[in-house]
Order: sequence, then structure tokens, then C-alpha cells
Amino acid sequence: MRVARYLVERRLLDIGQYTAQSTRNPNIFLTIARSMIAIAQISLLALASADQYFVPVGQNSADAKCSGDVSGFSLFCTIDIDRQVTAYGILVLLVVIASGFKPRLLSWVHLYVSFSISTAIALPDGGDQAVMCIAFWLAFASLNDPRTWGWDKRAVPNTKSTVQSYFDSISVAAIFALRLQMAYIYLNSAIAKFPVDAWQDGTAMYYVARMENFGSVTVLGDFLRSLTSVPILTASVTWGTMLCEIALALGLIIGGRFLYVSVLISITLHLAIAVFLGLVSFAVIMVGGVLAAGSLQLQRLRSDILIYKTLTRHPAQQGDLLFRNAGE
Repeated sequence: MRVARYLVERRLLDIGQYTAQSTRNPNIFLTIARSMIAIAQISLLALASADQYFVPVGQNSADAKCSGDVSGFSLFCTIDIDRQVTAYGILVLLVVIASGFKPRLLSWVHLYVSFSISTAIALPDGGDQAVMCIAFWLAFASLNDPRTWGWDKRAVPNTKSTVQSYFDSISVAAIFALRLQMAYIYLNSAIAKFPVDAWQDGTAMYYVARMENFGSVTVLGDFLRSLTSVPILTASVTWGTMLCEIALALGLIIGGRFLYVSVLISITLHLAIAVFLGLVSFAVIMVGGVLAAGSLQLQRLRSDILIYKTLTRHPAQQGDLLFRNAGE
């Protein structure tokens, strides 16, 4: 009862306090999400040479795509050196970004790096376009984070300055905007499948499991092909994928406890995609995007769990914790 009463009182004290809380209690889930996405991009550049991403497509040459209105601002276009050297430079930047160093500043560098990769290479990975959207909102979401290291869990001093208040509001608005962005991505993906015959009749995963360009090999590949050889299982996986995407999107929109369900669906769905289809970097990027979108509530859940553990071990600290968090 003591713990339940504390949580109720805390919720009442937290009304209208999202912005203040986001300043005083660093959002560790934003750091986790940013690092996950950067690591996925590192794998893209580290495990393949630049020549494998700059190849002739149709009538286009193997050079970087620098002729568009905005693609010319890519690092691959603005720096007149060998593109492999440019790729190594971007790789170094991504390593620093993944380390969590100076999130307020390097989130903007991350946005530019993501733009450079997505717009210039001829063979983009499945998550590149999503990364640009995610990195855009993460840059604004990190404006109120003055820490040197994103992994530092110590509370950030509240300066109560006008500029910091603006940054707080922008940060929270950006995270909510990212929730809508991720919801749109999943909902659009599900709706786009509706008119396709293979998705309507439940056979799409049968063909996906047998595509030559990607997928798992050896035991995992054999298992997936065996699984999709059974009509009822193929239909279940096919339609289940669409239902997961819709449920994930709705959970992000509705929020509350449904958001936690969305996070679990995202992890499960993309783990399966990584394991059975081999799209590992895409899976990591999308899970990172969902974690960032739900970071405010995930951070609150983490705080509640830590407080619950403290109260059960040290009941005498109840009053101190209540009033300390009331000021956050």
C-alpha cells in the first residue's frame, strides 16, 4: 500500500512536469537509441567497401548521387577525395556518436551523417530513409541535454533560464513528433500491403523466405522455408506481420501502457526480421527508433522500478523520495 500510495501521489505531482523532468533526469533511452542507430550505420560502412554501395543503377553511373537539389550537400559530394576515405571519416564520426559524447552537439552531426549516407549511395539499406527521420527528431530532442556523456545518469542542474525552458519544450515536442513519425512508418507499411495479392491471400512470407537477394542461410533458412511450406503457418506469419505493424502503430499513437506493448512488439518483430531475413542493421535501426519514440514513458517506468526497489528495501526513505521527485 505504501508503494502504491507513493506512485499515485507522484503521478499527481507530475502533471505538467514532463519538461522539467526531462531536464533534471537525463533520458537514458535516447542515448541507447542513438547509439543503437549509430552502431547499425557503422556496420553498414565497416562490413562493406564503398565500391559496393556506389554501383551503376539503370542509366546512372557508379558515382555518388550528387546531381539532385539536396543530395549535392552530402559529405560524399562536398569533399573531393576518394569515397572510401570519406566513408572512413564518416565511420569515425559514427563511433564518436555511438559513444554518447556531447549528445546536444553530435545529434546534429548524426543528422548530417545520416543524410549523407542516405542521399548519396546507390544501394541504400532498408533503414536509411528511416534513420534520416529519426535523426532529425533526435537532434531536436537532444537540445536540452548539456551533458558531456550521454551515459552519465547524474541529474542535470536546473538553471531555470528562458533558453533552457524553450529547449525543454522543444525536446518533449520532438519526442512526441517522433512517436507520430514511427507510427506513420509502421501504419503506412501495413496499409501498403493490403492491395498486394500475396499479402491478401496469406502467401507473401512463402515468397519472402525464398528470395535470393537476402535471408538466412543454413539451419535458420531451412527452418523458415519449412515453416512457410505449411499453408496455415504461412498465412499466420503473413497476416500476423501486418497485424503487428498496425498494433505497433496504434500503441505509439495511443500511448500509456499500450506504448510498452509497442516496444515489445517492435523488439520481437525486428528480432525475427534480423534472424530469419538477415536484415540486422534495419532491425536495429527500427527498434532504436521505437525506443527513442517511447523514451519519456520508458524513462518514467525505469524511475518507478528503481524507486520501488528503494522503498521495499528502505521504507524510511519514502518521504524523501516523494518530495525529491516532486521537484523534478
